[in-house]
Amino acid sequence: MMGGLALLLLLGTLYPIEAAEVQQVSLMEAELGGNVTFQCPVSEKEKNILYWYKQPLGCTIQTVATRFFTKQTFRPQFNNSRFRVTQDSLTIMNISKEDEATYFCFTGSQFSHRFVDGTFLAVKDGSLQKSFHVEQSPEAESVLPGDSVTLQCSLVSRDKEDGVQCPHGHRVFWFRSGGSHPGFMYTQDTQPGNTSCVYRLSKRIQNSSDAGTYRCAVASCGQILFGGGTKVDTSSNLKVVVTVLGVLLACCVTVIILLIFYVNRRRAEAAASLLENVPKGNFKRNEDAWTYSTAVFTVMKSGGRRRAEGAQRENIHAAAKASGSD
Repeated sequence: MMGGLALLLLLGTLYPIEAAEVQQVSLMEAELGGNVTFQCPVSEKEKNILYWYKQPLGCTIQTVATRFFTKQTFRPQFNNSRFRVTQDSLTIMNISKEDEATYFCFTGSQFSHRFVDGTFLAVKDGSLQKSFHVEQSPEAESVLPGDSVTLQCSLVSRDKEDGVQCPHGHRVFWFRSGGSHPGFMYTQDTQPGNTSCVYRLSKRIQNSSDAGTYRCAVASCGQILFGGGTKVDTSSNLKVVVTVLGVLLACCVTVIILLIFYVNRRRAEAAASLLENVPKGNFKRNEDAWTYSTAVFTVMKSGGRRRAEGAQRENIHAAAKASGSD
């Protein structure tokens, strides 16, 4: 093991390790006695050098196997038929609780080396009687991008009447599955005197890539207990926002249509009222003109008659005057 780590350190000094490309640790669950395969996606030129490492929770790193070109070498505790290595994978058959750990590979070529994927293997044993179980809340949470969500993980005794306090020496791990970048997130150690067994993690959801199922795992008494998970979603709130905006837009369009209809109706009523008033005004003006013309004609007619009568009287008077003089 020390030789492998020394070689790893030597390679790290001779060749640049691309730390920026180290992937997050993902979570894999398997039943006791089953088979699992870990993939190490590498290019053709990187398949010549390959290391597989195992790190149990709270323990140091162990070298599982090495591969140089076509030669494979297993460490003594892994040199059995349960372990098999290919150019880009590690297979463990008939898994047991001792296989529960984080597995990751280290690969490279002649000029560069890098860590690739890491996977935490959780072995589920249904026959194991546990005095505690993990409760996680809330079950689901919908948030807007930029908001924070608080995750809670509680270690609860199965015997409600048992006065067993929170076990000492346990650690809490947070994982995320689903989303764009699933993997290991955060580790919480127990604080001295902590008897509540309740742990909280506040996580800011920057965008939809932070969505997924967040799960806690409690390592205690040689076993790992997993919570049911909290599903964090951003699309639900976005759908609500889009729906509300759509309803508001529909209301605005409806109000605008009603206003246009109301304005056009008022204009039509005003135009109709104007058309009704114009003929009445013209008729009144014609009637006034007719009355005025009749009055003028009557006056003129009366005046002419009086002048005729006056002229006739003058003629009679002149005739009488002439006969008298005679």
